[in-house]
Amino acid sequence: MVHAGIPRGRALLAAALLAAATAVLVPSGAAGADPTVLRNHPHEGTVGALPTAAGEGYATRTGTAAAYTATATDGATSVRFAGTAATYFEDAALTTSTGTLVWSAPVQLPSLPAAGTTDRFLAARTNSAALASVAVAPTGRLQLRNGAGTVKATGAAALATGTWYRVEVRFSGGTTTVRLFDSGGALLDTVGPTAVTAGTPSRLRTGAVAKGGPLLIDRVQVADDWLTPLPAPPPPPPSPCGLLTYDPENPPVYDSVVVLMEENWSYADFAASTQSPYLTGLAAECGNETNFHAVTHPSQPNYMAATSGVASKVGVTVANDNVFHQLQDAGLSWRSYQESMTGTCMAGSKGTYKPGHNPAVYYSDLRSPTNTCALWDVPLSPALDDDIAGDDLPAYAWVTPNLCHDFHWQSGCGFAAAQATAQGDAWLESFLPRLTALPSYQAGHVLIVVTFDEGREDTNTTGVDCTAPEYYGGHPDCQIPTVVISPYIAAGGQSDPTDLNLYSLLRTTEDNFGLPYLGRAATASSMRTGNVTF
Repeated sequence: MVHAGIPRGRALLAAALLAAATAVLVPSGAAGADPTVLRNHPHEGTVGALPTAAGEGYATRTGTAAAYTATATDGATSVRFAGTAATYFEDAALTTSTGTLVWSAPVQLPSLPAAGTTDRFLAARTNSAALASVAVAPTGRLQLRNGAGTVKATGAAALATGTWYRVEVRFSGGTTTVRLFDSGGALLDTVGPTAVTAGTPSRLRTGAVAKGGPLLIDRVQVADDWLTPLPAPPPPPPSPCGLLTYDPENPPVYDSVVVLMEENWSYADFAASTQSPYLTGLAAECGNETNFHAVTHPSQPNYMAATSGVASKVGVTVANDNVFHQLQDAGLSWRSYQESMTGTCMAGSKGTYKPGHNPAVYYSDLRSPTNTCALWDVPLSPALDDDIAGDDLPAYAWVTPNLCHDFHWQSGCGFAAAQATAQGDAWLESFLPRLTALPSYQAGHVLIVVTFDEGREDTNTTGVDCTAPEYYGGHPDCQIPTVVISPYIAAGGQSDPTDLNLYSLLRTTEDNFGLPYLGRAATASSMRTGNVTF
């Protein structure tokens, strides 16, 4: 690295963010070219003394509310800007052949800015006009502003007080990009590239550009391109499919079948999405059911159909036999793992838990004569955590993510509705590898199916038959993504256009355990008769 090193601290690295930054933020120079350092300001001097422009190699200094402090990243000193008055240093006459400037320095906030204020610590200008500035908001998040001071972009990561970060800012062609690193060089956040006031900067102001809160800045470097290299993206995890050889004469019988049901996404939206790289990758590597359908609209009847063969009504407890009851009668175990459910077999909504997505709650034969619902319809954590730790999955596991992780969304999730797909995909990426890493999965004893209850919610019609070709042919809201994950699926993935639906999922489960078919599972096609061999 060109800049001075920083002691290692928190190692917070988001792989998806890093991959995106690596793809988008390509240096302007030739591939592999080293940046040229134009200015180097050590910020070293006598503790308590006021730094001078000449001593630090700047062109000018404005204000006197600054002093050297022993709090530093290199064992020497840094400059503490008090924020009680505008005090900053300015680099002038900055030029590069590309018109790109990069400012790089360790930054620490002793405290966050007061409400209604910001700490602007860097400004880019021409000789006569402001172009852009970088500030810290009261939330601790970095802000990009144009020359008029209008906020153009805000970061996602919040800076913690008393912690050193490296901030690099790139001004190029009327756009500005900020990269935030932790003290070990891990990328925490990228803000931009964002259009700011047009112009080529020739001056950079470092410090308390305006009155605000205190901040510390250690060695400052100005270069013609990024100074801190991005670590290489981590290698993709090994595929969970293609691990074992499928024998059509002796197809496997699984000890455990795991069904994970998500919410409200049409296959057409899935196929076109750029916000679900993990699930899209699984579909390509494993089994992609390309002609799979919900049973009806709205949501809950699909959960019931997938577990009993009957699309019973919303909110109604029914006496229909079901796969949970079948399994316990056969002496086999089952669990329904419900994320964010705070008790067992909860019939009422609470927070991000919704009972309509928990089919076991609505079967009367799970309540009497023995209340097995209260025993085995359980919160996802810690129940599944314990079962994974012991590699002890039940014969049948039903998994329902909460309303923030099921590709749906509700107010209070902490992110915008437009991020529901990305958040759901990220949850799957954190969850499914815990299952596919189990020795029992690797040995071919576990089958996993990820599916959805119905297609796009805003186009549905209550009570329609989404399994009927004469109806679903003109209604893409009936077709849903379904991905089959098994070590027996051939490496490179398999795609299956067979006409299947949620009744097919039930039939496939019952076939595996030798159970009689319930309801319309009796006339549905098995998922094991198509092109996906598992």
